[in-house]
Amino acid sequence: MTKLNSGDTSSWDHARAYAQLLGKVPSSFTTAIRQLKADHDKGIPMSRATAFQAGRLCRSPSLSASLMGAAKSYFPEIKIQEEAQLVQHLPIDSIAGLLGTAFYYFRVKKLANYDEWTQYAKGLPNRVELGGAVGKYIPRIGVSRGILAGAFDTIALTAFHLHDKKGFTDYRRFLKNKSKREDLTYENDRWGCTRYNVASILIQTLGFGVEFANSYAVGMLATDSEEKSLFGDAYCFRLTRIWIDALDDLGCEPDRAMRVEYYPDAAELSLLRERASKLLTVPLSISWLDKTKKDVEQIEDSGESS
Repeated sequence: MTKLNSGDTSSWDHARAYAQLLGKVPSSFTTAIRQLKADHDKGIPMSRATAFQAGRLCRSPSLSASLMGAAKSYFPEIKIQEEAQLVQHLPIDSIAGLLGTAFYYFRVKKLANYDEWTQYAKGLPNRVELGGAVGKYIPRIGVSRGILAGAFDTIALTAFHLHDKKGFTDYRRFLKNKSKREDLTYENDRWGCTRYNVASILIQTLGFGVEFANSYAVGMLATDSEEKSLFGDAYCFRLTRIWIDALDDLGCEPDRAMRVEYYPDAAELSLLRERASKLLTVPLSISWLDKTKKDVEQIEDSGESS
């Protein structure tokens, strides 16, 4: 039996069991992310309580360099000189996505076998970079959704790897031989759910809420025929994935019709194409998630944005 649960169990029951393999999320993260999302959804300035919770995390030694790296990558126009300014100047929803992604990224890197991680997470730097850029230049998506869409499917795969090491290695090799990014039928058959089911539970666990997390799964799993019935965050995640896939695979925008609010203006589209073209030619080996204090200082000295 390769599934974590046996018997007549739903994909969501399987996903919850796999998500538990990645451990608990400290209340400091769930409280900060929940409050950040609540302030953003209400359309109000960040409250003092939220700023305190988020600011404390942004200044922590384990996170500060990565978050500063993200700020310089996605928001080079905002001059941030120290960690305390992250909360003051970055968009509220962006901070939530940065914190949640950084937390689970560091967690799974510690849990996973290093050699296996370097194989199945090889594409993550490009996709998280492109996801954030898509969110930056398409405000309806936002940096937070872009990062979550770009990173959490890879993060979630770690649960399958931890539970079924040989089976996961076989799956990774199968995908490589077939030149495929994923095979959701394979995942369902072997583990009882997909990476997107597990990722949805992880996003919910971070404090983003059940509705938002469910919308992630619906959008990321939707087929072309199902897209017409999507709305709200589910449609948003669907389009975010389409943008990331097109930029990552082809270095250009998706060749398809979409609602006007999911298309950047000409100047920003040019910036997206330029960034994607560079990544297609020279893929990133690390992302802002791997930045150290020394890396950030080098960025400042050179005047580069990433």
